[in-house]
Amino acid sequence: MKSDIGRFAIIPEWLLESGVSAKSIRLFAVLACKYVDRETHTAFPSRGKLARDCDLSEKSIDTAIKELINIAAITKEIRL
Repeated sequence: MKSDIGRFAIIPEWLLESGVSAKSIRLFAVLACKYVDRETHTAFPSRGKLARDCDLSEKSIDTAIKELINIAAITKEIRL
């Protein structure tokens, strides 16, 4: 029997216990599942794309990004 559940992300327990919002955990999951390059561990989706994928506003995405940066779950790099 073969089953394809598609792509998935594992959320670390420390993140769940970190006190960040559910929106931040959702953003982490979307980044890990849909965007992270498995070799370089980088992801460069637009804020708009993340907002659509998470069903959030861009302002909420910005807030969630700040929360994840503050607990060192992600880093932010601006590409020129």
